[in-house]
Amino acid sequence: MEDNRLTYLLAQQHQGVLTEPESAELDRWYEGRTSDVKFTNRLTENGLQALENSLLNRISSQLDENETAYTADVPTEQPGFFAFSYKIAASIAFLLIAAVVFFLYQQRLDLKTYATAYGELKTVQLPDGSEVVLNGNSTLKYKDNWDDQNTREVFLKGEAYFKIVHTAHHQPMRVTTDGAFSVDVLGTQFSVSSRKAGSRVVLNEGKVQCNLGKYKPDTLILAPGQLMSFTSDPKVYNVKTVDADMYSSWTKQKLILENTPLVDVFQMIEDTYGYEVKVHEPEILNREMSGSVPMENLEVFLEGISVVCNVNIQKRGQELTLTSRK
Repeated sequence: MEDNRLTYLLAQQHQGVLTEPESAELDRWYEGRTSDVKFTNRLTENGLQALENSLLNRISSQLDENETAYTADVPTEQPGFFAFSYKIAASIAFLLIAAVVFFLYQQRLDLKTYATAYGELKTVQLPDGSEVVLNGNSTLKYKDNWDDQNTREVFLKGEAYFKIVHTAHHQPMRVTTDGAFSVDVLGTQFSVSSRKAGSRVVLNEGKVQCNLGKYKPDTLILAPGQLMSFTSDPKVYNVKTVDADMYSSWTKQKLILENTPLVDVFQMIEDTYGYEVKVHEPEILNREMSGSVPMENLEVFLEGISVVCNVNIQKRGQELTLTSRK
C-alpha cells in the first residue's frame, strides 16, 4: 500500500467515515506492516495519532475476542494445557500490539515542539538551518534529526513564515497542516496560515507545490506573488496574485492593509490575540482600511481602527464589542 493511500485511510478512520471495504483494506495492512519503522517514520503526526488510536482499539477487541473464545471453546472441567495455551496466545497478541502502540507513542514524543501565546512572535531555527517565524497562537512540530529522513517535514497549526534553505542532497521540505493538505518546497520563502476560518499559502520567492489530496495528481504549483486559499476542502481553492509582503508583514510587528474589510482584520485579531469579537451592526465589518498599522501594542492598534473606520471598540476581558460612532 502506498504512503498516501494509508494516510488517507487513517484520516478516514479518525473521522469515523471509513467504509467497510476501506476497513478491510486497513486490516490487511495491519496484518504485516504495523511494525515497519521506515513507514512510521514517514507518517504525519495526525497519521501516528490515528494509527495509535486504531491499535488501542484492536487491543481491546483482541482481548474481548480471546476472552470469548476461551469461554466458549475450553471446557471448564478440563482446564489444564489447553486453557493455559489460550492464555499464552492472548498474552502474546496483547504484548505484540501493545509494543507497536508504545513505539508509536515514542515516535510522537520525539517531535520537537514550539508554541506561541496569543500576540507572541517566535523565531525557530530548524535542524538544516532553515528559519521559521511563528505568529501568535501557533504551534510547530518536527523531528529533531532529519539525517535518515527522505523529506524534511514540519507540522504547523496556526501561522508561520518560512525561509527554507536548499540542502546538498536536494532533500525536499514539507509543511503539513491539518487533514490531507501540505506544501512541498526545496528552497524558498513563503507563509502558511491554517486557522479556523480557512487555510492560506502565499509565495514570496521560489516555487512551492500544494498537495491538495491523497493522490499525487492533486497538486497545485504556485509562482512568486500568488496566494492560494481554501475554507475546508483543499480541492475547492482560490488563487490570486497579491503583494506577498503584505501577508508576511506581521513578522516585522506591523500589518499592511489595502482596502482590507474589517471582517478580515478582526478575524486576524481573534486568531492571533485570542479575543472574541461581537458586532451588533454587521455592516460595520464591511468597512475597509488601508495603510501600515503597528502591532506591538494592541491598544494602539485598536485605537487606530476606531479612528479610521469610525467605530467604538469596547474591550472587556477577552471580548471586543464594536458599535458605530454616532
